[in-house]
Amino acid sequence: MDFSQLVPWICASLNCTTPDQLDPWTLNELYTYAEEKLRSASRRWLLILKYDATTALAAGQGFYDLPDDHVGSIFAAVNGVVIRATTVAQLEAFDDDWLDAANGTPLRWTENALGLIMIRLYPPPAAAGALALVYQAASQDLNTASPVATAPAIMGDYLSLRVLEQARLRQGDAQMLDASKAFGSMAGVLEQAFSAYYGEGE
Repeated sequence: MDFSQLVPWICASLNCTTPDQLDPWTLNELYTYAEEKLRSASRRWLLILKYDATTALAAGQGFYDLPDDHVGSIFAAVNGVVIRATTVAQLEAFDDDWLDAANGTPLRWTENALGLIMIRLYPPPAAAGALALVYQAASQDLNTASPVATAPAIMGDYLSLRVLEQARLRQGDAQMLDASKAFGSMAGVLEQAFSAYYGEGE
C-alpha cells in the first residue's frame, strides 16, 4: 500500500489541490494520523503475517528472542515439526517442574513466561536445531520519506477515511463534526469486513 498515492484524494476532500495548500493541516500531520491508525489496525487484525526461520536453537536453552516487529505468534515448528501453543498456566498443570524440565524434543511453546519479547520451548531442546515461526507483525513507520507499507491495498482506503475523520475533528475554522462522523462511519463498515475477512489479531 502506497499512502502517497492517496494524498491527492485526501487533499481534494479537504478542499485543496496540492499538499502545500493544506490549511490548517500539514502533510506531516496527515501522515501522523495515518501511521497511528495503521499501527492500531496491524494489532487489531491479522493484516501483516510473516514467516521467520532464522532462530537457531541451542542445546539446553529454553528461551529465545522474538523478532523486533513481533506482535503474537500463530505457529511454531522445531526442525520442521509443529509444536503446540501452551500458556504458562497449562504448562504448570501439565508439569509441576516444567521450569526445570530435562532437555528433550520440544513439544510445546509459550510466550507469556517472560512478557511478550521471548518464546519459551518446553522441554528445552537436547540438541541444536532451527525454530520456525509464523507471526503477526507490527506495521512499519509511515511518513513522507517512507510512504509504502506492507498491508493489503484496501488499508489505503481505510486510512484515508480515518485521516479525514481526524482532520475534520480538529478544532478550528476547518472543523466539520458531521463530516468527521460520516468518514468515521464509512471506516467502521470496513472494520466489520476486516474482522470477518482477516480475523482478530492481538
